[in-house]
Amino acid sequence: MRRIPRFVSLPRSAKRIRADVSDEIAFDIDMRARDLVGEGMDEATAREQAAREFGDIQQTRDYCEDVDMSIEVEARRVGLLEDSRSDIAIAWRAMRRTPVFAAAVLLTLALGIGANTAVFSVVRRVLIAPLPFRAPNELYRLYTIPSAVDGDDDKLSAIELTDLAAQSRSLSGVTMFGNYGGLTFTDDQRAEQWSNVSVSPNFFSLLGLKLVLGKPFADEDFLKGAPPKAILTYDVWQRDFNADRSIVGKTVQLNAIPFTVSGVLPANFVGPTFRADVLLPLNVDAYLRNARMSRNRSLRSIVRLRPGVSAQQFEAEIAALRPRFEASYPDIKHAGAFIPKSLHSAIIGGAGDVLVMVMTGALVVLLVTCVNIAGLFLSRAAAQRREMGVRTALGASRERLIRQVLTESLLYGIIGGVMGLLLAFALKGVLASEVGTMLPQLGEVRIDALVLAFGAAIAIGSGVAFGLLPALAATRLDVRDALGDAGTRSSSQGRIGTRSSRVLVGAQIAFAVVLVVASGLLTKTFISLVRTNLGFAATDRQVAFIVNLQGRFRYPADRAAFVAALGQRVHAMPGVAAFGYTVSGPWYGGWEGVGFRIEGHEGNELAHVEYATASDEFFSAAGIALRQGRAFGPTDRPGTPPVVIISESVARRFWPNGNAVGSRVRLDNGSPNDTLISREVIGVVADTRQNAMSDPIPTLYVSADQSEIFGPGFVVRTNGDAASLLPAIKETVHSLDPKIPLGYAQTVREIVSSSVKRQQIAMALMVMFAGLSIVLAMLGVYGIMAYAVVARAREFGIRSALGASRRAILLLVLRSGLATTVAGIVAGLAMSMLLSRLIGSMLVGVSTHDVATFIAAPVILIVVALLACLAPARAATRVDPIDVLRMD
Repeated sequence: MRRIPRFVSLPRSAKRIRADVSDEIAFDIDMRARDLVGEGMDEATAREQAAREFGDIQQTRDYCEDVDMSIEVEARRVGLLEDSRSDIAIAWRAMRRTPVFAAAVLLTLALGIGANTAVFSVVRRVLIAPLPFRAPNELYRLYTIPSAVDGDDDKLSAIELTDLAAQSRSLSGVTMFGNYGGLTFTDDQRAEQWSNVSVSPNFFSLLGLKLVLGKPFADEDFLKGAPPKAILTYDVWQRDFNADRSIVGKTVQLNAIPFTVSGVLPANFVGPTFRADVLLPLNVDAYLRNARMSRNRSLRSIVRLRPGVSAQQFEAEIAALRPRFEASYPDIKHAGAFIPKSLHSAIIGGAGDVLVMVMTGALVVLLVTCVNIAGLFLSRAAAQRREMGVRTALGASRERLIRQVLTESLLYGIIGGVMGLLLAFALKGVLASEVGTMLPQLGEVRIDALVLAFGAAIAIGSGVAFGLLPALAATRLDVRDALGDAGTRSSSQGRIGTRSSRVLVGAQIAFAVVLVVASGLLTKTFISLVRTNLGFAATDRQVAFIVNLQGRFRYPADRAAFVAALGQRVHAMPGVAAFGYTVSGPWYGGWEGVGFRIEGHEGNELAHVEYATASDEFFSAAGIALRQGRAFGPTDRPGTPPVVIISESVARRFWPNGNAVGSRVRLDNGSPNDTLISREVIGVVADTRQNAMSDPIPTLYVSADQSEIFGPGFVVRTNGDAASLLPAIKETVHSLDPKIPLGYAQTVREIVSSSVKRQQIAMALMVMFAGLSIVLAMLGVYGIMAYAVVARAREFGIRSALGASRRAILLLVLRSGLATTVAGIVAGLAMSMLLSRLIGSMLVGVSTHDVATFIAAPVILIVVALLACLAPARAATRVDPIDVLRMD
């Protein structure tokens, strides 16, 4: 026979145990005193004698209390284990009896928990995990006031940064890096395009980097004429050298120059703004010795604050130093206008906003899921009201019944959590891949112990969340009412379930409104960005790629011959309509500023615009419209009069009367020879943008045939799918020279799409979350209305018997469902007004309180609610009053 622990019927608290022990001791003393009185002793003396015979009362009391408490604890533990095993067995049998219900709950939970765990794995890697540097909270990036041209506000001049390092008392060090680019790596079997960055001498010491192999650059490696050295990233070491531990000291061919490998970076290295394949020494002294280079803002920086110095103190010092910088460097715009930003925030960039928003959306979906499941459990609890009444009548306590219901919900949560964690392993790879397009230096995302703990916590938390309200509702009952007749039970079920269920459904609707509004705002933003006129065509009929000719050919004539041969072969390919190239292009970036003066305007100030070279067919291949004049052509060759083409913003600014074509200009890019060359403006082309978020770029183009070719970016326009030509183009380049790799080959549409990847990812995930929440809300509305129709069947039967039409009953049910929906919509709109500010940084060209979106969301939810209410409403009109009254 099963042992029934005492605490099930009458649990004993510590206070009760102390009282019981005191009563037992008092009883023993009283009984002995009574015996002594019977022997002829007076009562007072008898009690004193009984107490003396009993012994140390306090010691006995403490001992008995300890024994009783240990027995009580053991009884509680054994009883709890036995009851838990029983509850789990009952819950498991209930799951097996209702497989459809169990499958729906478990799949819904798995999706919610899996999505949240996958998102959290990326959030942990990006937002929570500390950077792999010494004291990373002391590291900051320096920015300046954004440029009106391209917003590239993290580049500073070498002289500013060197002066800051000398003047600042808040900093313990300043390091610089720059000279981004591409290098051609070659060996006997292959040729690859490597990305590189050059770093200043204290880069490794300031960050606290320890190499896996070798050692950082030595001071002599930064001197002019020093033998070339390189430090490889861990991925390159693994990929191209099979993790050869003897690589240090060997040479690798980069741009046909032998570089000695000095070391290998650790696997967890995170580039401050880059993901390079190789690091090279940056000769800062060479910058400082050249007056023009020292003031050219082309370097990025990392600074380390002294221990105990706050960012606010550093900002105050910067403000105090700025007037001195402005006076010392009047030729540098906004000299000394340093804006510090934590290195962690600088590395994350816009990806942080996306992840916070996606994590919030995933949690909201999980909350909607819990609310939905709570509604299902609540409806089922109302249907099991008679069973609960029987258990209560047989002596089960409310605490015992609540524990049983919660055990079942926790079992669902745990099983759903396991399924969700398995799903998270698949989802995190997809999510990490998408986020990696915004954050190339993301690195590997793992589901570690903390992520598993998070998944377990939300699984258990979800089980408690969707089980608590049904547990309380199911056990808050009157036994006589629960065991009453059918009519009474029907009405009581309606009372117990409907109100709570309506609250839950209203909450689902409110959360769904928030997600629909957020997805609507992000969708409008994405559409706005896609429709932005970039000034060039961005289609699948154009393919772009880069080749590094400077690393292969020393002389300009050899580079020109290669480009000419490549162009001739590409033109011969079927479907090719145009073939062009440029050194700096609208989607490649890499712009260089150039000054120019208009001839005939003596004494005019030097104007600064962006500078690019372009071939004859570049504008046609890129789809850049010609506004005035002509494009480059066969007459623009070496030895012919130099010409130039300007973009329309340059024409509007410097030739407001529209007479730019035919004017003559002289360029000033630091070379004395260029200032002597007079160039004729032969055309005006459309402005271009580097991406949909940047401003139009005022640009001056010179003919590629009248300037040196270094490492051009090519663009090919076809009459069909350009991507299908890439294998043939790659083979052509290889046949011309097997030591030249094809880099960054993709369609122009893909290049442009990557620039709005942040908004695209956010939009796609939020639309998915919104769609899931709408489905759950629809199921919730349907479930509550279907349950309400069953619970109120007697009422509908009586109404029908008294003459109510089917239309009247239909409208009654629809109004009831819409009332809950409208209440949820009002709450959801209020929350959306407050929360829409959180995604403000993600919006472009769209207000956070966009009227159309805030109107569309309620309309969508009302339509969904009407569809969900329709089937239960029609069922209510088919209730037969005779059958209902016969049941009574």
